[in-house]
Amino acid sequence: MSNSVFAPNRRHAVLGIGAGLGGVALSGCSIAVRRQATLDEQLADLLDARDLTAAGLVVRREGEIIYAGSAGYAAGLSPDENAMGVASRPFLTSSKFRVASMTKSVVALAAIRLAQSGEVSLDADVSDYLGYAFRHPYAPDRAITLTMLLAHTSGVTDPDNYWSVPSGQFRDLLTPNIFRPLGSHRLGEFFEYANINFGIAAAALESAAGERFDHLTKRLALDPLDLDVGLNWSGVSPEMRALGASLYRRDDAGDWRIQIDGPDMLTSEEPAVLLYGDATLEAYQIGANGALFSPQGGLRASLEDLVIIAEAVQRSLEMRQPIWTRDAAGDNGIHDDSFFQSIGLGSFLYKAQDSPWTGKDIIGHHGEAYGLHGAYWATLDEDIQIAYAAVGIPEIPPMRAVHPALNIYTAPLMALAQDALA
Repeated sequence: MSNSVFAPNRRHAVLGIGAGLGGVALSGCSIAVRRQATLDEQLADLLDARDLTAAGLVVRREGEIIYAGSAGYAAGLSPDENAMGVASRPFLTSSKFRVASMTKSVVALAAIRLAQSGEVSLDADVSDYLGYAFRHPYAPDRAITLTMLLAHTSGVTDPDNYWSVPSGQFRDLLTPNIFRPLGSHRLGEFFEYANINFGIAAAALESAAGERFDHLTKRLALDPLDLDVGLNWSGVSPEMRALGASLYRRDDAGDWRIQIDGPDMLTSEEPAVLLYGDATLEAYQIGANGALFSPQGGLRASLEDLVIIAEAVQRSLEMRQPIWTRDAAGDNGIHDDSFFQSIGLGSFLYKAQDSPWTGKDIIGHHGEAYGLHGAYWATLDEDIQIAYAAVGIPEIPPMRAVHPALNIYTAPLMALAQDALA
């Protein structure tokens, strides 16, 4: 497969510790310079071996970043960008990008903090917040709760489109067709990962708080962490947005093509939301469209941001509590060949014996969309957090490697993180 003539040598865009950290020296670094260079070289090798546009890893221990490495480019790879005069920029550990389903953890953090303030109950009937009846047709006598939505045990399945509604009314998606038969399981016992759960939860939280979801999430979950991040770029500073990373895939001609966050979006001052006709954000009705700010995957954040979010999740007693765990027979949920082991509120949990992080109990979340595969993780018994990302992955499902939760792109990044901590 030929490289685009517009693509620079991605291998040379390799940055080691402190990449994107404003040149700040990291005191007390436990990794020797020679070892640092070895990790950087391995990161560059992954980029070449797997034909990626970018890859990065941040490792944090006891509040200190001990490794921050990145390789490849954040922008300037597409022929279309070149035609627009967009200069290529390296992918940094500070480059903000669409983190896909890792977003769900931030939504859960916001829901938990709204519950702590007494504005919602995670175990109340979600219909009370939506303002209309939302019941499972196979269990109409049982309430669907925010806990069920945030842990994917609501009995809801994804329709073909869960992120956009032609009428602008999210309620139109909530038809009887999105529910699966429960069989021998009670509502809340069977797991099926469904993105629409988070759109429903967002609509409920928005209505309960009387606040637009991007603002609610930023106020409750992100501002307390002092992070310059936001859902669909909402609230992200123009300076950091302009330095954000596009996500790419190759086309049939072998050229890199932008999948999301091209130059027009990175230079815009408006949130990246789908509006129809003459609809405006100013006229948006609170609670009308839970998918508007992509609660299932629209957070823009960097790897450096994600390790901070990982610490917040790690410290959340509510998110550490498993809501669903795969049973021995594997018949209490769609576990995707053991990819899903245990689920909390917006979190994945793995016990040491089943963990993609060798020998560690961990909490975190995967993110996979638009050519990105990544994750953040934190250990449950140590003050350690990691975040990694690989960009430019083909649309076909990648081969798994080492562990059901890792593939040929992410397994090397997990191995690098463990090497950095050794």
